[in-house]
Amino acid sequence: MGPLVASVYVGSAILCTAVAIYSWRNRVGRRVTATALAGVATGAGWWSVVAALEAGGASDGVVAVGSLAVYPGVGLLVLAFTVLARSVAVGDWSPSRRLLALLAVEPVLVTVAAATNPWHRLLYHGPGADGPATSELWEYGPAFWLHTAYSYGLLIVGMITLARGWWKAPQVFRRQHLSVLVGSLVPAGLNALSVFGALPGVAQPTPIGFAATGAIMAYAIFRQDLIAFAPVARALVVDRIGEYVLVISPDGRILDVNPAADRFVRSMNPEAPVTLLGASARSVLGGFDVSDLLGGGRDTDRVVEGRDRTVELQLSSSRLVDNRGVDLGVVLVGRDVTEANQQRRELAAANARLGEQLRTIEVLRADLAEQASRDPLTGLLNRRHLMVGLADAMAAALERGDPVAVLMVDVDHFKQVNDRWGHRAGDEALVSLARLLGDVAPDDALVGRWGGEEFLVVLPGTDTAGAAAVAETVRARCAQTCTQAPADAAARARTVSIGVAATRSPSAAPDMLVDAADSALYDAKHGGRNCVRVHPGLAADERRAASVPT
Repeated sequence: MGPLVASVYVGSAILCTAVAIYSWRNRVGRRVTATALAGVATGAGWWSVVAALEAGGASDGVVAVGSLAVYPGVGLLVLAFTVLARSVAVGDWSPSRRLLALLAVEPVLVTVAAATNPWHRLLYHGPGADGPATSELWEYGPAFWLHTAYSYGLLIVGMITLARGWWKAPQVFRRQHLSVLVGSLVPAGLNALSVFGALPGVAQPTPIGFAATGAIMAYAIFRQDLIAFAPVARALVVDRIGEYVLVISPDGRILDVNPAADRFVRSMNPEAPVTLLGASARSVLGGFDVSDLLGGGRDTDRVVEGRDRTVELQLSSSRLVDNRGVDLGVVLVGRDVTEANQQRRELAAANARLGEQLRTIEVLRADLAEQASRDPLTGLLNRRHLMVGLADAMAAALERGDPVAVLMVDVDHFKQVNDRWGHRAGDEALVSLARLLGDVAPDDALVGRWGGEEFLVVLPGTDTAGAAAVAETVRARCAQTCTQAPADAAARARTVSIGVAATRSPSAAPDMLVDAADSALYDAKHGGRNCVRVHPGLAADERRAASVPT
C-alpha cells in the first residue's frame, strides 16, 4: 500500500509543478489570479513531496525532517489560496502590500517554530521531539493547533468567498468559478473521509486532495481559459470611466455616485456635503431639476449653473428595477459637452462667416467677370465678348433656320468732336449713343462697343429688312438730336453711318458677317455719311434664300 500511496503523492507533486509553471508563465493576462494559482500549486506540490517521502518508507530521520519542513509549503498554500479565492470572485481585485504582509506573518512564524521545535517543542512534543528522530511518537503541541485552526479558518473563508463569487457571477463566467470552487472542496472532502476512517493507509489526504485541485485548476486554465478570460468588475467599469454616473432614488436622493461625478458635483457646488450618498440630488446640484428624468429612458441636454462657471451636460437616463419589477430609481450618465458645443458653435459661426465671404467673393467674381466683359466707358459688351455672343447667337439661330443680322455703327466726324470740344465731350457723345442703341435695339439683341467710335449690334432672328429698319431708326434718332442741339454743343457732330449685313447660310462665320457689315459701313461713310447701307452680297444671298419655295 505504501508504494502505491507514494506514487499518488509523486503524481500530485508533478501535476502541481506543471500547473505552477504554466500559471507563472501566463501571469501577464490576469496577474493576481495566475500568481496566486502558482502559489497554491507550489505549496501543494511541496506538501506532496514530503508526504511521498513519508509514504515511500524513508528513514525515520528523513521523515522527521520532512514533518517539520512541510510548513513553508502549507503556509504558502493557505496564503495563496486566500488571495486566489478573492481574485477569482472579484475580477479586478489586487491585494495591498499590507494585506500580503499580514497574511505572511503566520506562515513565517510557523516555519520558524518548526525549524526551532527541538528547542521549545511548542509545535511537537513527546519522545524524540528534541531531535531528528522518528515522528511517529510525536504529539501535537499548542502551536500546531493554532496553526491548524488558522489555516482551516482561512481555507473556509476562501471557499465561502468562492461560493459567493460563483453565485453572483455572470452566466458566462459561472463555469470558471464552479471549477475553482469544486477544486477547493476536494481536499476538505478527503479530510472528512479520513476522519471517518474511509481512507485506510492514507495518513495525509490533504496533498492528494490538492492534487485533484491542481487537476481541476489545470482544466480551468486550459479548457475554460481561467487566467485570460476574466470578468470585469463594476469598479473597473463605472469608477474609472470619465462620464458622470449618478444613481438617484425615486424620491430624488443620491444612491450612488462614481468618482468623476463626485468631482464634478463638488466643482460646481463647493458647499456640497462630505458624503453625497443620501443627499437630495436637486440641492446638491444647485437647484438642477432631475424630476423629469426619474422615469428613465430619456436623452437630453441641460445647462448647469455653478458658482464660477456654466456647464452644458449631455444626459442619458435609464430606469433601475429589480427582478420583481420594483422601481429602484434611475441611472444618470452625464458628459460635459461645454467645450464640444462651444467648438461646434465657433465652427458654425466660422462656417457662416466663410459662407458669407464665399458669397462676397462670388459677387466680386461675377462683378469682375461682368467688368471684364464690358467696355468701361459705355458699359456695353466689349469686342471679345461681342464675338463670343455673336458666335453663340449665329449657332442657335442658324440651327433653327432663322437669319442673323449685325449693324456696324460709326459716329460721323468724331475726331472733330474731340478736337473742338475735347475728349470729355467725345466720351459724352459715345455714352449718349450707347444709351440710344440700348433703347432702340430689341431685348434679345447684343449691343457692344467695337472700338473707338464704332459700335456693333447683333440682331438674332432678324433678316436684312428688319435690320435695316432698326438701323434707320438709330440713324434718324441721332440726326434728330443733332439738329435740335445748340450750335456749340458736341451733339452737332453726332450723326452716324451704319452698315448692315445679314445671313441665313449655315456655313457663314461670325467674322464674315462682321466684315460684311464693316464693308457696308465703308460704303455709307463714302456715300455722304448719316446714312444706312446694306451689304449687297449677303443681301443677295437673303433674297435668293427667300425665293426658294418651302
